[in-house]
Amino acid sequence: MTVAAVEAWERMPDLVGLDVEALVSLRRRLIDLAGRAMAAEVAIAATAVSDVARLESLLRRHLDPDDARNWALRATARPGGTIAGWPSAELDRVLSGAPVAVLRAIALASDPEEETMSLGASVNGAELLAAVFALVERAGSSAVLAGPTWDETPEAWWPVVQRAAGTVLRDREASNDAAPRESGLDELLDGLVANPEWTQARIRNLQVFDLRRFLIRRQAEEAADRLERRERTKAAVLTIGGLIRRVHLELGRRLVTAGVLEEADDVELLGEQELVHAMRGDGQLVPAPAELARRRRWLDAAADAGPLPQRFHGALPEKAPPAPTGAVLHGWGASPGRHRGPVRVVRHPTEADVDRGDVLVALSTDASWAPLFMQVGAVVVEEGGPLSHAAIVARELGLPAVVNIPGIVSRLAGPGQEVTVDGEAGTVEVHDTARSAR
Repeated sequence: MTVAAVEAWERMPDLVGLDVEALVSLRRRLIDLAGRAMAAEVAIAATAVSDVARLESLLRRHLDPDDARNWALRATARPGGTIAGWPSAELDRVLSGAPVAVLRAIALASDPEEETMSLGASVNGAELLAAVFALVERAGSSAVLAGPTWDETPEAWWPVVQRAAGTVLRDREASNDAAPRESGLDELLDGLVANPEWTQARIRNLQVFDLRRFLIRRQAEEAADRLERRERTKAAVLTIGGLIRRVHLELGRRLVTAGVLEEADDVELLGEQELVHAMRGDGQLVPAPAELARRRRWLDAAADAGPLPQRFHGALPEKAPPAPTGAVLHGWGASPGRHRGPVRVVRHPTEADVDRGDVLVALSTDASWAPLFMQVGAVVVEEGGPLSHAAIVARELGLPAVVNIPGIVSRLAGPGQEVTVDGEAGTVEVHDTARSAR
């Protein structure tokens, strides 16, 4: 599906030059391709979950259940993969050829608009920006299929580029003699081999070749490959979604010109048949402006209502579940590590104001949250599991993360909260900052 997404991008025609029928036909083909990509993502995700479970089962022969689960997650994390729908490896390759001065300017820039203008004034800077913009456009939708694209919100993707530039700069300036950081898988295997019981079992079984080490490594690498493939497939879905979004906006602009819509983005409020009839000039099925306004209000209200409860019967409950109590809240450890910092409850990524070292707390996250992950010190998500998108990204970035603590957003929504996130124990400790201040 990644190849299909790239081909769709490269073969994308000039939308302005297409007639109505060709534009509508292109839209349908892209939606069909997106549906097949989403089906592939579900299938790959199911296989990845099975692979991680098999690794955990192998490790339980040598570790207790909690350690086996934590090490199975740590050993399958692969830094440098496709992070949150972003073509991270491609971005690193683009930045690796840039001069040190350009990388430093990007990494230290405080104003994206001012810095891009400054870089664009030089030959090296202009070439680098063109290559980065091409990647941003190809990243497609920033969150959901056919939703707003990354290139529509430069303030959102700039922190991703800044972090990548800083990483490339540090790697280039570091000593060539510096030892590479040990991977989670190597750390796991080294710990197992150092255990006297492991060595004794090998002697008892007369093992010349350490078969257990080979089996664990192979299973861990297969699971990591599947998880990375799932992320690449998710990125392909968003790339196709960006193409659909561009078709929709072109249709919307034409309907604005024809006086059918007031804004191009209102095309997203039309149903399938309404859109086709509107493009063909048949106004009988086109909703009135008042109906479109009602639909927009309904969508906004649904977005503000938050996610559905994990379990309910019949009608939705009128009240949210009570916030958890106690000083230590328990969830699922999604990414190892320990970090203490101030809480930043974020309900929408474009409205967030986070500082380095903050603990990001959210109901759920998607690909559009990538810039925030790049800036904070730890992540707490009310929903999701250890193999959710947020958990995988946190492990790739080395951020402590805990997920699946119902009601934690409402618990930590007050001002001045400070917590310690323990991603291995799966706990969030809430500190009494008022008492410690005294």
